[in-house]
Amino acid sequence: MKRKSKNITRFGSSLALSLILMLTSCYKDKGNYEYNMPLEPKVVGLDTIYNAMVGDSLIINPKFENIAKEEIECIWEIAVPEAIDPSQYTYEGSALRTVFGLQAKLYNARLTLLNKTNGIKYFYDFKIQEKLNFRRVL
Repeated sequence: MKRKSKNITRFGSSLALSLILMLTSCYKDKGNYEYNMPLEPKVVGLDTIYNAMVGDSLIINPKFENIAKEEIECIWEIAVPEAIDPSQYTYEGSALRTVFGLQAKLYNARLTLLNKTNGIKYFYDFKIQEKLNFRRVL
């Protein structure tokens, strides 16, 4: 019985000592650091929703501010749930230019900007509403 209580007190003492050491080691750290965050690139001309006709061209050509065009890489992704290979609807380039031949429904899409100088990725979501080129007769 004495042996067990001796082990418990040793464990408690070592735990208390390690906590005191940890607290004193963090005392000098005041946490007042200077962070120089890069400016977030601003995408001008990217709407929240685009209307496209089945079989028609879809061209999205935004402009970029706060960053040089040669410092970024653009990746366009269109989420197509019924697609077997999702990478089929991934495009690269500063503009999205494609013939849109999907079903007539709403698709989620994303523009990913990769800053080549520091590796930071910026995400811009939008939607594409696909419509049929038929008129409704009443």
